Amino acid sequence: MRFVLIILLIVVSGGCLSKKMSAWEGKHRDDLIQKWGPPTQETKLTKGGTSLVYIQAWANQQQANTCRMIFNTDEAGTIRSWSYYGC
Repeated sequence: MRFVLIILLIVVSGGCLSKKMSAWEGKHRDDLIQKWGPPTQETKLTKGGTSLVYIQAWANQQQANTCRMIFNTDEAGTIRSWSYYGC
């Protein structure tokens, strides 16, 4: 539920999702989890970091879609890159 409110806040505020996500670069994964809640999926990366995936389904009058927001960390837990699709 917390995650749904975050997505709604992003949409209502008119903020660009890429700007919101890029603000997490250089921050620790624990800070992201504290704000957004636990990720939908978490995968260990081969170089020691992790990939945190937040998935949110949404729909409007024309279509239904799934938004995937992915944050990749280094072995220390610092967010180094991000991507999204379907949002």
